[in-house]
Parts: sequence; structure tokens; C-alpha cells
Amino acid sequence: MKNKKLNSYTRQIVILVSINLISIIISVVFLLNALKNMENDSVLINLTGRQRMLSQWIVKDLALKKLDESYFNKNVFAKNLNSFRKVHIGILKGDKDLGLNPISFEYLKMYKDLDDKFQSFNNILDENNKYNFKDLVSRQMKFLKIMDEFVYFCDNLNQKKIEEFKNLEVLLFGINFIVLILVIVFIFVPSIKEIEQSRTKLANTIFEQAHTLRHPLSNIMMSISLIDTSKMSEEDFESIKILEHEANTLNTLIQKNIDQLEK
Repeated sequence: MKNKKLNSYTRQIVILVSINLISIIISVVFLLNALKNMENDSVLINLTGRQRMLSQWIVKDLALKKLDESYFNKNVFAKNLNSFRKVHIGILKGDKDLGLNPISFEYLKMYKDLDDKFQSFNNILDENNKYNFKDLVSRQMKFLKIMDEFVYFCDNLNQKKIEEFKNLEVLLFGINFIVLILVIVFIFVPSIKEIEQSRTKLANTIFEQAHTLRHPLSNIMMSISLIDTSKMSEEDFESIKILEHEANTLNTLIQKNIDQLEK
């Protein structure tokens, strides 16, 4: 019977602890994934801001070139233009150097609109001075407008993810808390009750045995007290004294155990 109870408690412990471990692992996986997505979104927002800046630098360099070739730095212009194109491709396909993962499905529709304006602005840059400057500025302004909308969209989506992240934290905390309550209710409380019952049974058993021992011990002590020691030899007298002392010692030990159990 005791082995069955022990096996039952062992199974309950294994099940509930396993559930707790699984919930913790799932919590960690979800939280890490959410943090990774939020980190990628933050990088995306920063790079979209950089795109705005690069487009403005490109137009500024072309304006300086139109005014005076000496103000135009070809290497700086090429570097800015390459970065501008690289970031745009990285936003869609991902780029390890930029710390970007491929764009998630939430951004695809907005990215399509952004890509149209980007291609319009980018194509005119490849015409090797065969462009109308007003047309260039017009295309850039359209690109900046859609870029502002894209940044705003990314920021709103990121805020929603932050709220979802908070809700996920609360949910996972609730699950772990429920598992902890289940462990307490179904494992610790029954175990404490079982231990208390076992202690009570043990105390009762010791108490009964102590009283069982005290009855014959009392008879022995009474018998010793009735012995006439006046006609005994010194050796027999000493033996009786030792027997009486040991009986009293045993009686004292039994009484101490009984007192301890009654506390």
C-alpha cells in the first residue's frame, strides 16, 4: 500500500515538474523569438531613417554637381548611392552585415508601395546626367513621403508587438503560476499530510510501547523494593543496587520519550 502511494506521488511529481519545465522552455523560446523580432524591427526602423538621409545626401550631391563640379565628390556619392541601394535590397531579402532578417509578411504590402517609389527615384539616378533636376526632386519627395509612411507603419507595428510581448509575458507567468499552485496542491500539501499522519502513527506506536514496557518495569522496581537486603552479602547487595539503578534509568528514559511526544 505504501509503495503504491509512493509510486503515485512520484508520478505526480514527474508529471507536474515536467509540465513546469516544458512551460519554462516554451516561455523562453517565445520570449527570445519575440525579442529577436523586436530587435529586427528596431534595426529596420533605424535603416529606413538612414534611407531618408541617404536620399537627401544623393540629391544634395547632384545639386552641388550641377552648380559646380568642384563641389562634387564622386567617391562619396558612389558610396552613398551603393549604401542606399544595398539597404533597400536588405530590407526585403535580409542582410547579415546590416543585421537584418528577410522582411516579414506584415511589411510586404507596404514594401511594394515603397519599392515602386524607390525604383522610380533610383532609375533616374542611372541616366548619367540625362535627367530633369525638378523631376529628380519630385521623385525624391514621393520617395520620402512613402518612406515616412513606411517608418510610421513600422513604428506602429513595433508598438503592437511590444504590447503582444507584454501580454505574452503575463500569459506565461500565469501558466507557470498555475503549475506552481498545482504542485503545491497535489504534491506538497498531500506530502505534508502524509508526513504528519506518519508522525502521528509513529508517536502513538512509541507511546503504546512505552506504556507496555513501563508495566513490567514497574513490577520489577516494586519487587526490588520489597527485597530484604539486611541479610544479603555485600556482593549481592551491590548487584541489587545496580539493578535498581538501571531500572530507574530505563524508567527515566521512557518518561523523557513520552514527555517529548506529548509536546
